[in-house]
Amino acid sequence: MKDDKKVPQLRFPEFTDAWKQRELKEVVNFSRGQGLPWADVDDLNGQFECILYGNLYTDYGTIIQNIKHKTNTDLKVKSKGNEVLIPGSDTTPTGLARALFLEKENVILGGDINILSVKHDDGPFLAYELNKLKKELIIRIKGTTVKHLQNNDLKDIVVSLPSLEEQRKISSLFSRLDNTITLQQRKLNSLQKLKKGLLQKMFPKKGENIPEIRFPEFSDAWKQRELGEIAERVTRRNSSLESQTPLTISAEYGLIDQNKFFGKRIAAKDLSNYYLIQKGEFAYNKSTSNDAPWGAIKRLDCYNNGALSTLYIVFKIKDNKSCYSDFLVTYYGTSLWHKGVKEIASEGARNHGLLNVSPSDFFRTKLVIPQDFEEQRKIGAFFTQLDNTITLQQRWLFYTHKQS
Repeated sequence: MKDDKKVPQLRFPEFTDAWKQRELKEVVNFSRGQGLPWADVDDLNGQFECILYGNLYTDYGTIIQNIKHKTNTDLKVKSKGNEVLIPGSDTTPTGLARALFLEKENVILGGDINILSVKHDDGPFLAYELNKLKKELIIRIKGTTVKHLQNNDLKDIVVSLPSLEEQRKISSLFSRLDNTITLQQRKLNSLQKLKKGLLQKMFPKKGENIPEIRFPEFSDAWKQRELGEIAERVTRRNSSLESQTPLTISAEYGLIDQNKFFGKRIAAKDLSNYYLIQKGEFAYNKSTSNDAPWGAIKRLDCYNNGALSTLYIVFKIKDNKSCYSDFLVTYYGTSLWHKGVKEIASEGARNHGLLNVSPSDFFRTKLVIPQDFEEQRKIGAFFTQLDNTITLQQRWLFYTHKQS
């Protein structure tokens, strides 16, 4: 093809030459993997390392480092090193539109894998370049129920290539970044697992009144109380339009602006008949989902106030000595309150995913909480700090993914 050239906006300072554009068929040789049934995979006793096309979606990042599977079936199609692998079939276009680099030789490559043997360029760079061209891959996918992407579909894709030295510096940078992201994702997963485990152990199990793990200075049994003893309903209206922020409740994100969560406004234009919820107050969303089978209860933390549909039950803690607010946030992050809601809203009381729970019944639901206010405070503070650490980790990963 014509030797068109491009220059990136950001690059290493020692490089100034324009990038060249080449069709993929000019820079790689194409081949195809050989059929290997999943039944032939034997990770414990297998002699030969192998990759099946399904592994490309689930087991590896852009750079394949440690081969995770083995087989005793010795096939002819094996890696030769410096190869880019692209899945050949999947049920979704996005599953096919990804490229992975394999440096290791003599790995058996299963069927439905497009093998791109790189001639003279840097294999990792080419994998990153192709992943940047995801839309170009998607438009070449064929099939209805099962999607297919063949070598012939890839040959005329145009890639931009700098000098080999610049390719290597770029791929090395992104490889290090990928490794950092992987480590940070593992850290996030560990923190979330830790929180889940501690929530189960630092609150009494159903039918009990003493948790398995607690701060050493506390020993008294926890006490069962009705929500109405420690909290009261809020029914103030947004009649003067003090707030123009329509809120929704997400099980994952809490009380959040509809425009941010849905990408559009769901609420009516006139918010004057909505509830006006103030920062620090709670709301119960009776809508159910897979993540929230009995609805969700969240505190307003991100805004000074907001407008909330009257379908929600809004409430606040009666006074500073009734219950520690951060403790209540943590409590409603567990499933301990589900039983109380379940007792007043049976399966037959659902209406299109909306539980039929009256405010009076809701305030009669029972909670088991520490009698000592200081124990409440310490539990709330502990989980607030843990949540803040998890949030920072999530933001770092989100920002890094967005930039890359």
